[in-house]
Amino acid sequence: MQKRWLLLPAAMFVLAACNDDEVTNAPDSAPTEQDGNNDVVTTSSDAPFNFAKFSLDVDYDGTTSVEIDYSNESTGVEASYKNDKTNETLTGNTAYHYLEPIFEDFSFNAASSQDEVIDEVIRAFNLDENFNELDMDITFDNGSEVEYMRQK
Repeated sequence: MQKRWLLLPAAMFVLAACNDDEVTNAPDSAPTEQDGNNDVVTTSSDAPFNFAKFSLDVDYDGTTSVEIDYSNESTGVEASYKNDKTNETLTGNTAYHYLEPIFEDFSFNAASSQDEVIDEVIRAFNLDENFNELDMDITFDNGSEVEYMRQK
């Protein structure tokens, strides 16, 4: 029985080490999401982005897509970028450094219209507009979570 208790922390350590999406050198002012009983999002006032989570999935033909994920929680920052059209896959620090200047240039906020947000994201990532479906979820720094969708 006691051996099981020793194996549990070791297994957790190994599993945690396998996640390569984690960013190890995010700026101190990056927003963080604190998980509490009511899942309230809190951020620093000088945060570089006005959101704590950003998830984008653009489907072109069922086999080709662009997927972008960014999450800044109390456990750390994770970022990934995958573009099947350009055969580009970035994770961790590399993805974060690619996404950071794009995210910093975003001018939309939680009150922006769906079309305004989607159009700005399409321009910022230079996405081909001949997609089948664009699905995006953003958790803004005020705690609101907004889903955006456009189908062609």
